[in-house]
Amino acid sequence: MDNTTGKTIDKIVVVMYFGLLLIDVANQLLLKIGRGFLVLLVQYLLCAYFMFFYGKKPFRRVKVHSFLIFLSFYIIEYQIFLTTNLSYNSFGVSFKIEVFQIVSLLPIVLSAIAILEKSDEDMINWMQKILIILLVCIGISSIFILSKDSDAAKLTATGLSNNYWFLIEYSTVYGLAVAFPCLLVWVKKSKRKTRKIVFICLMALCLFMASFLIALIAIILGIISYIFLNFKDKLIRYGLLFIFVGILVYIFVSGKLENFLLQLASMIPVENISLRLEELVEFFQTGDTEGGSVSRLQMYSNSIKGWLRHPIFGNILFNNDVILSGHSTNLDLLNACGIILFVPYIMFVINIFRFNRYKETKKKSAVIASFISFLFISTCNPVFSSPAIFVFYILGPTIFIGKTNLKERKICEPLK
Repeated sequence: MDNTTGKTIDKIVVVMYFGLLLIDVANQLLLKIGRGFLVLLVQYLLCAYFMFFYGKKPFRRVKVHSFLIFLSFYIIEYQIFLTTNLSYNSFGVSFKIEVFQIVSLLPIVLSAIAILEKSDEDMINWMQKILIILLVCIGISSIFILSKDSDAAKLTATGLSNNYWFLIEYSTVYGLAVAFPCLLVWVKKSKRKTRKIVFICLMALCLFMASFLIALIAIILGIISYIFLNFKDKLIRYGLLFIFVGILVYIFVSGKLENFLLQLASMIPVENISLRLEELVEFFQTGDTEGGSVSRLQMYSNSIKGWLRHPIFGNILFNNDVILSGHSTNLDLLNACGIILFVPYIMFVINIFRFNRYKETKKKSAVIASFISFLFISTCNPVFSSPAIFVFYILGPTIFIGKTNLKERKICEPLK
C-alpha cells in the first residue's frame, strides 16, 4: 500500500471514529441493528486499526499499565460482587451496566492514545478540520432544536432522546467543557481569528442552551484557572488566589450568596439553569435536598461516608448491597473499591496530563486548566459512560494547541 492510499484510509477511519463519537444517531442506528455488541465490535475494530495500522510511526505508549490494572480489577469487582438491578443483556449474556460501560470505554480510550502518539502534523490538521466541521453542524442544529425543545439535550444524559440528527448530547457537552481552555489558546493563534471567535461563540451558545449547570461551572472554572495560571509571578498569582477565595468566603458567610443566585436566576433566560439556581438557594436557606440539582449533594455525602467506612478496599468486598450515587465517578469509585483501585485510575489520568504538557506558559496553563476541569467533572458526574469526555481530555490539547515536543514526553516509552 503506497503512502497516499494509507493516508487516505487513515483519514476515513478518523472521520468514522469522530462521527461515532459525536453523532448520537449513528450509535442509535448500530444499537437498533445489533444492540450494544455491534457498537462494541465496531469500536474494537477501529481500536485495532489505530493501534496496528494507523500512521507510519511505531506505537509508543503513554503508561497505560495503571489503567489496564484498574480496568481488570474494576470489571472483576463490579461484575462478581456488586448487587444491582441494572444490567445489560444481549444474546443471552448479562453484564452489570457499569462493566458494560467500562468495556465500551476501553477501545475509545486506547484509540485516542494511539491517535495521540502516531499522528503527524498533517493528520492533526485534518482532525481539527473534521472536528470543527462536525461541531459546527452539531452546534447550529442543536441551537434550533433546543430553541423548540429545551430538554432535548438533558434527555441524552438519561439514555433517552428523540433521535434528533446532530443534537449535542451529554458526553459532547462535558467533553467540550474539558477542552475549553485549549480552545482559548487555539483562538489566539494568528490565523483566522475571526472565524475561531465565531466558532467559540457558537459552541458557548450551544453549551449554554444545553443547560447542563455542572458543565457551565466547569467551563468557568477552566477559564478562571487558565487566567490565574498565566501569571508567571507567583506573588501575583497567590495574591489573586487569596483575594478570590476571600471574596467567595465573604459572599458565603455574609448570606449574600442567596441574593446573588436569585438575581442571576432572574437574568438567565434558560429555564433549566434558572431553576437549578433557585433550587440551590432553597437548599442554602432550608437545607432541602429534594431539588434535582441539590439532591446530588446528599448522594455525594453518602458516598464519602461510605468510603470512610472502608477507605482502603472500599465497600463492594464487604457489602454487596452498597448503594452508589451514579452521579460521581471519583466518589463512587472510592466508595465501591477504595483507594487501592482509585490510585491506578488517577495515575492514568495524571499520565495523560503529563504527556500533554508544554513548556510555553499559555499552553501549559491550558492543559492544567483542562486537567482541573476534568477532575471537577469526574467528581460531580459519571464519566465512564461518556467517552467523549475522555477523548477531549486526551486529544484536546494536541488537536487545538498542537503536538508537544517528544523530548518533553519523558513518560513515553517505545514498545519492546
